[in-house]
Amino acid sequence: ENHCRMCHESIAYKRGAKLAADYAGVKAQVTRWQTNTGLRWSEEDIDSVTAFVARTYYKYPLPGEGKQK
Repeated sequence: ENHCRMCHESIAYKRGAKLAADYAGVKAQVTRWQTNTGLRWSEEDIDSVTAFVARTYYKYPLPGEGKQK
């Protein structure tokens, strides 16, 4: 929320035409924007932010969720 809120609030995730159609798409957008803004996040940071955004705003399942073991 520290970095993303600079440009937009949660309204960006509620648009009708979402750029990300699934978890992989969310990760691609997180990776794109952290690069564009020069944040230099680690892969762990990217995964954490992706999981947060995918679950909180997009309501997309995380990889492996819902699968029986």
